[in-house]
Parts: sequence; C-alpha cells; structure tokens
Amino acid sequence: MQMGGVISDKDKYSELFLRITRVATIMVSLVAIIYGVAVMFGAATPSPAYNRSLSIIIFCGLILLSIVQYIYRPSTSTSLGIFVGTFHVLFILYLIFGPGVTNPVAYCWIVLALITEIFYGKFAAMFSLLLIASSFAFLYLIEPVMTANMSLEYTIYLIVIVLSSSLVIRLRSVQTVEHQDLKRARGQGLFERDQLTALINSLNAAILSVSSNGKVRVYNAALLSLMDTNQSLGGMKADDVLNLYDAHGEPVSIVSLTRKANKNINFDNLSHRFSDGEVIRLNISCAPIRGRFSNKGGVHKGYIFIMRDITQEKSLEEERDEFISVVSHELRTPITIVEGSLSNLQLLLERNHDPASLINTVEEAHGQILYLANMVNDLSTLSRAERGVANAPEQVDVRALLEEIYHRYHGEASEKHLELNIDAGHKLGSVLISRLYLEEILQNFVTNALKYTQKGSVSIAAHRRRHNIEFVVSDTGIGISKSEQRHIFEKFYRSEDFRTRETSGTGLGLYVVQKLADKLNTTIKIESRLNHGSKFSFVITDDPLVNKSHNKLDESGDDSVHLT
Repeated sequence: MQMGGVISDKDKYSELFLRITRVATIMVSLVAIIYGVAVMFGAATPSPAYNRSLSIIIFCGLILLSIVQYIYRPSTSTSLGIFVGTFHVLFILYLIFGPGVTNPVAYCWIVLALITEIFYGKFAAMFSLLLIASSFAFLYLIEPVMTANMSLEYTIYLIVIVLSSSLVIRLRSVQTVEHQDLKRARGQGLFERDQLTALINSLNAAILSVSSNGKVRVYNAALLSLMDTNQSLGGMKADDVLNLYDAHGEPVSIVSLTRKANKNINFDNLSHRFSDGEVIRLNISCAPIRGRFSNKGGVHKGYIFIMRDITQEKSLEEERDEFISVVSHELRTPITIVEGSLSNLQLLLERNHDPASLINTVEEAHGQILYLANMVNDLSTLSRAERGVANAPEQVDVRALLEEIYHRYHGEASEKHLELNIDAGHKLGSVLISRLYLEEILQNFVTNALKYTQKGSVSIAAHRRRHNIEFVVSDTGIGISKSEQRHIFEKFYRSEDFRTRETSGTGLGLYVVQKLADKLNTTIKIESRLNHGSKFSFVITDDPLVNKSHNKLDESGDDSVHLT
C-alpha cells in the first residue's frame, strides 16, 4: 500500500505526525477502556451484542497494541498498515461487543478516520467511514426492541461521526494543498540554488559569501583552490579563512573593512598569508547584501567577496617599473658620452684640427653606439621571449647547430689567439625545441667566454644521456667569484672585477639567458673559480612525452588566472 501526505514526503512533518498518532491511539484506547469498565459495572448502557468476556479480551488487545506501537514505532508502509488495520478491527469489535455505537466513545472514530487519511489518502478514509457505518447498520438490525427515539439516536450519531470526519479531512486537505505549495516553492528554491551553485563553481574567480556576523555561507571550488584546502569552510569565520595583511604588514579584517565602507569596494593591496609563511597578493571586490526593503544605512544581511590571485601580475608590474627605471639609468650614460663626443668632434672640425687627432673621439662615440646597439639587441631578445615570439618548437640537429656556432665565432677566437674547440658526437641526433632560444643561449655563453678569456681556450660540447642532451660551454678565462655567482643572472649586473670593467657589456646577457632557459624548462648550472675559468651547462630533453606536457603547460599557463 502506498502512503500519501506528509508521511511519504519524509520531511520534517513526518516524524511529528507519527508521534501525534502514537499518543492519540494510546489516549483513544485509554478512553475506550475506561468507558468499557463503566459498562461492565452498569454505569453505562451496553450494546445489543454485549459480551463481557470478549470485552475483556478486546481491552487487553487495545492495551497490547498501544504498547507495541509506542515501543516499536512503526514508520514504514507495511508496518503502519498492519497497525492501522489492527486498530480498526479491535475498535469495531469493541463497539459491537462493548458499549455500542450510541455513546461518546464512538466519536473517537473521527481520530481513526483522520489518521487513515494522513497515512493512505481519502479513499482509505472513506473505507474507514464505511466500516463504522456498517457497524451502525449491524447493531441497528440486531436491536431487540427498536423505538423511534433509538432509531433517531442511531441516525444522529452516524451522521455526526461521518460529517465531522469529512469536515476534519476536508480541513486537513487545505493544509495538504498549502504543504504541497510549500514543497513546490521549496523545490523551486532548491533548483534555483543548485543552478546558482553550479554557476558559482564554474567561475574561475574565488567567491565567498558570508553572513552579517562574518560566518561563511557560500563558497566555490575556486576559493578552495586559492586557499589550498579541501576542508569544509561552512560556518567558519571569514577572517579565519582569509589571513589578510595590508601593504604595511598589519593584519586586516575584511568584514570590518566592508562593514565600515557600507558600499561596493575593491582592494588590490591585500595579501593572504598561509600557515607555512607563503604569501599571495589578492584583488578582492566586496559587496554588501541588502534586503529588498532595507534602506542604504540599514544592517546588511551579509557580504560577497570575489577574489583573484594577482601575485604574478603585481610582481610583473613591479619588475616592469624597476626595469624601466634601470634601463633609463643605463641608457643615460652612453647617450651622454655619445652626445659629448659628437659635440666635441663638431667643435674640433669647426677649428680645423688635424683629422688624426679626432680618431679617439670618433672611436669613443662608436664604442658607445655599439654598446647601445648590444643593449637594444638584448632588450629585443628579452621582449620576444616574454611575448612568446618565435617559441614554436622545431626539430633541431644538435651537431649541425654546434658546428654553425663554431664557424661563426672561430674568426673572433683566432684574432685573440684563443683555441675554439667543439666536442659533438655523431649520435646526438635532433631535439624538438625553439631553435632561436637554444641558439641565443649558446652564443651568449660563447661570446662571454671569448670576451673574458685572455689566453687558453673556449670549448663547446654536447653529450647525449638517453633522452637528455647536456650542453656545456667552458673557458679558461678570469672566472667568477662565489660571492658574485649568485648575482650574475640579475639584470644589468656586472662583476666588480677590474678585468670585467675593462670590457664593454650591458649586463643583460645572462639575464636574457635565464629568461630563455625558463621558457625551455631547463636550469642553468655554473661552475667557476677565479683565474681558472668557468663552465656553464644545461640539459634539454628530447622525450616526446615530456615535450608534449611542457607545450601544453606553456599554452595553458600564460593566460590563466589562478556551496555548501
């Protein structure tokens, strides 16, 4: 049998109705037994089919059924059906063989009809009323002496029971309709909430909604990712989730800031500090949640925060500002020297000086122009690397590339009376990589080695180790001290060694190399001793699976921004 009403819904009303039903059956049984005892002792009129022994058995049955249902607490369709059916049978037998139907206890049937309708619907309630009507008819027929008053009494009792039961059931149907409307509204609300949850979780931006007292109510997967946690945040304080600090390192309560502002605000100078000390910089948009009829100065119902990790953006912005400042400073000196040299040259020419005496001035200006040209080339290479220009991988024959670089710089090495060596096996094969980036790194190492080596040799080597190829450029030059090795990849850094200062250089070469190495997913290693030379090396993999993984990371990593 299929249950209807609140019982089948299994909502918050189900258990309430079951508790009321258990109490009601105990009270009905108690009233019936008390009235039955009164009939036994002649204080009330018995039915035409009264039987004292059967009445006592029925009393015991009602007591036993009340105790069992209170202890067992039936709640399933089958157990409730057995309980309701048994109670109907016992109560009908009670009325027939006990006090009859023309007494106040008969009105308890209204309670039974209502319980039946709650559990099994209107048709089951109609069957219950038909059962009591049959009992009236049976006792009416076996009445030994039926007077007009008794006939009227039977009719009135039956009409009152049936009409009262129908009225109560009708009133409950109104409540059922309201309950169904509430269920539909609740279902619609849950559906809209699920839609909103799905929408929020699909956003890349981290979203956090808190109550007016700062407790977390809604958050999305992006927030868990941003906070690097998988624990539930529901019910936590927002300030416990966000460990925020301002630009001066002072702790900040985001809820307090939003509450004071009383309007939509945006912060891009706040940092979140993790328990391990790591810090990320956040852009946080805050908006108060106002009730439909609340005024602007009223108490807010909560706050919504939309957060985005801008650590990389801020670092790039600061790096760009610093870079522009340093470049401006570095360009000022050669431009000033060139301008002064040319002005001096112009003055000497106007005074008809001997052309031979002007050579030093021209050479100085020319040297500064070359310096500026080198700086522009380095900046151009750096710009291409940052923008990902010419980074498309291609098959590069390693041996052919090394031989090309060897022939390119062999003449310069000979002019300085240096040996330029190449160590490249015939089984190096090829590697899938950006040729421009790889070539730029190697020739930067070679030009530096030639520049800072006064005697001895410069070597270019490549060695295969399974899926890896190690590139090495070594020299017998002036070397680099340990204290300076940690700084050589910084932009515009040049060693304090006087031998370094004797040669021209922009200080950008190794900085560009480091940027290109990052693009190629490799690490530059350096081994150097003062007056014993230097060795720069890096490893490139030609494993197709690794290269494919790196390519995917490059393609997806440049533009990404990283309910309960």
